[in-house]
Amino acid sequence: MGSAVQDADLRLIYFDIRGFAEPLRWMLTMKNVPFVDERMPLDAWASQRKRSSGGGGGGVGNLTTKPTDAKTKRKNSLNAATLLRFKKYVGQLPILYDGDDFVLTQTLTVMRYLARKLGFNGVTELEEAKADEVADLVYDLRLRAVDYEGSAFNSATPDVVRHTVFRDFANAPESKAKEKMRQDFITMYFPLYFSKFASILETSGGNYIAGENLTYGDLTLVNFIEVVETLLDPNCLAEFPTLRALKEKIFAIPEIDKWRKDQQADQEESGFPENG
Repeated sequence: MGSAVQDADLRLIYFDIRGFAEPLRWMLTMKNVPFVDERMPLDAWASQRKRSSGGGGGGVGNLTTKPTDAKTKRKNSLNAATLLRFKKYVGQLPILYDGDDFVLTQTLTVMRYLARKLGFNGVTELEEAKADEVADLVYDLRLRAVDYEGSAFNSATPDVVRHTVFRDFANAPESKAKEKMRQDFITMYFPLYFSKFASILETSGGNYIAGENLTYGDLTLVNFIEVVETLLDPNCLAEFPTLRALKEKIFAIPEIDKWRKDQQADQEESGFPENG
């Protein structure tokens, strides 16, 4: 899977979607850091959640059957050790292992740790603060979408819906409530937040969201933009040419360009990674 090697010191565990983890994978890839890219199928997560709450029999062995084809092999990549790990770490992903003894959880904590470790947190306190602000705003915007769960869409994984919210939205049947959510984002939330992103970019005095240097804030924002373009509104950047230019600049980075092409090939072969 991309840069993944089984003897790497870094092991990233996340769902088989892009979600919050894609910027982490990009940072590692750009710095040519070997890492194990361990992806947990969402359907296995949902099944294990039901078992954990008494909603079905069986055990983790049911999730580790031998695959019979490429797609099944990828979907059954989960193993018993992974399930035990996510139980130990409060049932949330991502989980980042750095060596044998250092383990981190929580999305923004993992993101900021890798940004500092790999040099994507800016070179000044101001750049770091701006990158943090953008990442927090992206997270906040996802939470706005979570508010519609139960009306515009229902999630099969409600305990981790902030990771899957736009995928859940796209997969939901059309309804008045779903259309209301779409219009709320098109007319209210995207203009509000994207105007803020554009303002930060345009006042940074540099080529990137925080200034002259590429930060994890750029990667987090661009990943989010592509997800919502694909799953909610393909025209969300129509009024924001500077954000569109930023996205094109990030996607032109050779390592990211190659990663995205490789991921597209994986998706065509085996059905993931999915947008989310």
